[in-house]
Amino acid sequence: MAIDTPKNNEISGEKVLDLSSLAMDKYSSAILSAINNTPKTVKEISSFLNIPIAECYRKVKVLEKANLIEKSGRVLTEEGKRRTLYIALFKKIEFVIENSKINIKLIMKNDEERVIQGDFSPYTMPREGNGILFKRKRLNKNE
Repeated sequence: MAIDTPKNNEISGEKVLDLSSLAMDKYSSAILSAINNTPKTVKEISSFLNIPIAECYRKVKVLEKANLIEKSGRVLTEEGKRRTLYIALFKKIEFVIENSKINIKLIMKNDEERVIQGDFSPYTMPREGNGILFKRKRLNKNE
């Protein structure tokens, strides 16, 4: 699920729901909290949160692609291996759902605000699949 977090613009309802789902996912939200103030390696995140290492690598890659986290440096382990450190790019995320719109407000570490807005009315959502909760049912005149 590759989702770019654009600066102050409107994206499709499907993409904004994907982004909100990503941020609220059990592992992703735990990872974002764990690296909000202190950079950590994937191995440290995995150990700290008790997340399987392969799942942790997958989530970190998705969060990085969504521009919610970034590489913040490299460290040398006791075994002599280099590991990448990751840190969250934001201080806070706010979700507001109002009038068939969802707004995601990201307060970045540099105090910049990014507002991502998407329409999620049932008429603009995909009919089936993609993990979306909304489905459209067409009523016949005779029903």
